Amino acid sequence: MLRGKREQADPSNRLFTFRHDSPEHLEELLREEYLKDPYLPRIVAFESVHSMGGNIQRISELADVAHQYGALTFCDEVHAVGLYGHTGAGIAEVERVRKKIDIISGTLGKGVGGFGGYIAGPSLLVDQVRQHAPGIVYTFSGSSYHNQRFHLHDSDASNCSCIKHSLYPNTEGTRRPPAS
Repeated sequence: MLRGKREQADPSNRLFTFRHDSPEHLEELLREEYLKDPYLPRIVAFESVHSMGGNIQRISELADVAHQYGALTFCDEVHAVGLYGHTGAGIAEVERVRKKIDIISGTLGKGVGGFGGYIAGPSLLVDQVRQHAPGIVYTFSGSSYHNQRFHLHDSDASNCSCIKHSLYPNTEGTRRPPAS
């Protein structure tokens, strides 16, 4: 999204950074922008687990504030997938707020031990990302091994238990397989 902002020449597109894990600061920024133009499309992006400190953000509160001002929510679960939740789907699963998040992205590498990543959300938006995101356009195809092991559909994308069980069929929950 930052790259898209830098490449976009339209001055009506504005990028703001809110303080880490601060729904209060996010609300200040959204309120100010909403008063300027309530019809401008907005998206609020955040990580569920902070990449540097490892703390868990208040994603439910961030989503509530975003939706109050008509913004979409984009939650990056990259540091949570495979590690948190009964099925390993991440913090949104732990907090039971997956339905509050409009778009979820994650990786199949770090906590799952696979290859690649995913984006889950409304099919029209996901199709736009697939067609236009430079990071995806040139890295779309996985190896044949991974294509056979991981066959994801839109309905499976936010639930990685099927992936974990195909990798480690004799394990439960988020435990690691025994060392061989």
